[in-house]
Amino acid sequence: MSSSYPGPAPNLDLLREAQGRSTPPHSFVPSFPLSRSPASTDRLATPQHEPQLSYTLAASANSPMDNQSSLQSLATSRSMDHFVILEELGKGSFGSVFKAQHKVSGETVAIKKMKKKFASQGECRSLQEVKALEALRAGPNIVRLHQFFLEKKELCMVFELMDGNLYQLIKDRNGVRLDEETVRSMVFQILRGLQHMHSKGIMHRDMKPENLLVSGDSIKIADFGLARELKSIGLQKFF
Repeated sequence: MSSSYPGPAPNLDLLREAQGRSTPPHSFVPSFPLSRSPASTDRLATPQHEPQLSYTLAASANSPMDNQSSLQSLATSRSMDHFVILEELGKGSFGSVFKAQHKVSGETVAIKKMKKKFASQGECRSLQEVKALEALRAGPNIVRLHQFFLEKKELCMVFELMDGNLYQLIKDRNGVRLDEETVRSMVFQILRGLQHMHSKGIMHRDMKPENLLVSGDSIKIADFGLARELKSIGLQKFF
């Protein structure tokens, strides 16, 4: 994605005023269609004047990730032995993604397991995707990376779980357009995620509906495989 927006620059101050406050963390999975979980009443608590998503989409089946002890437990889990694999969510040339449950906290997560072999944890930490996600950890509307570790020299990345992506959501509507309030809320959340990303000097470079994950009324930016740190020297910019 280009570092400049086409046409007039979005007025983020007005968007912030319309939205009222930040969206709390929800859950996540990488960028392909996922099966829907049963509908949930766990919606974002927002002011009445804030744009609301009016489409029907199941919220995440796992509990909200607002329990600090659960987050700490996930952050210290560095082995597949700490998880129970529930199902395979997708497979590609990079590897596979599994829905799993953490044995201690009971949280449901998504584990992205890479096919490529790595020699050490340090080599994994040097990957652009890992570097970007660590720099953006707990940022607004950015998918959360809980932990990563090596298992038989394969990189395993533990993410929060979400229900699906924007591409699949639109496709499932069979040509029925999203209403203005829904689009406005989505755009605000995406811009908020981009603003946080750019404030950290990181460019995503692969923004598309498949990489925008949804759960309930929350939408988050995912898949940082092509992300780069922005370094500027004078008027030159390198990606």
